[in-house]
Parts: sequence; C-alpha cells; structure tokens
Amino acid sequence: AWVQIDQYNSTWTPLFYKGSAANQRSYSVWLNADGSVYLGTADGSGEQGIQTDAGWVQAGEWHHVAAVIDRVGGELRILIDGVERKTGVVRTGTAVATATTELFIGNGPEVNDAYARLSGTLDELRLWNVARSSAEIAAAKDAALAGDEAGLALYLKLDDGSGATPADASPNVQS
Repeated sequence: AWVQIDQYNSTWTPLFYKGSAANQRSYSVWLNADGSVYLGTADGSGEQGIQTDAGWVQAGEWHHVAAVIDRVGGELRILIDGVERKTGVVRTGTAVATATTELFIGNGPEVNDAYARLSGTLDELRLWNVARSSAEIAAAKDAALAGDEAGLALYLKLDDGSGATPADASPNVQS
C-alpha cells in the first residue's frame, strides 16, 4: 500500500492487522514513530517478526510499504519504495486461525497507550494470498492492477467507492 503519515500520535500505528490480540495476530504491519516498519505473524508457538531500521517512513512523505510472509519458504520481507529493507525467517506451517476476525486497516483491536490509529492517507491497498517476489512487488508498485491477477485477495484502490466504504476491485469482492 501507499501510505502518507500526517503525524505519529503514539509509538506504534497499525497499518494492517488481522487478529484479535498480541500473539493472536495472523499478520500485522506496524509503523513506528521512529520511521521503522514492523511485520509480525503468529502461529501456535508465538509471534515472530522483523523490523526495519528507523527513518524510512517519515511524516508528510508518501511511501510504498509492502510486507511478505512466506510460510512455505520460511521467509519474512519488508519492502519500502520497492526495495527490500529487512528480511528474516519465519516458521513454516500455519499461522494462527483468524478467519472470523476482522481485517483492521489503520487501526487494531488491542488497547495500549503505545498504539494509536493511523493519522494519514492510504492508497492502492493490496493483499495477496501468495508470497510475491520482491521483483514482482517493485515492478507493480507504481501501476494500477487489472484486479484479476492470480492470488489477489483484496484490492482497495481507495479512489473509488462511495462514502466511507471503499470498493474491492479484486475478484473476491470483500466489503
């Protein structure tokens, strides 16, 4: 997704959050007030995550943030503006089951003084059910998608729809 932070209102801002609580996050991507990005995922053994160096996502600037969890290949990756900024390992197998929990965008269900809602703007939010390569992510980050790409689970262009409800342009038509 493309993101522009207006201001950081606390230490951590959830960008995407699928889960119900700490160690029950199927996946989550967080922005830190120091400009770093954290990617985490949990399984039956607990949460694993990686965090970039500070300074990559500053308030007032547009950045493309992409995160990949490849449980088959055992790899985590964070890309900022099409460049890998952090990689790490993840246990293979299945993440915690969160099929019945909501996907939070710019917010999360956890209550903590160090967490605050996103104060900023998102554009071109894409979620995939396949682990895309860094080259694929970099090549597609600046272009709109057709919406029928293999593995595209959710595609919110965020420049269409009406009111506060964005339209899903993926074949899955999520609401």
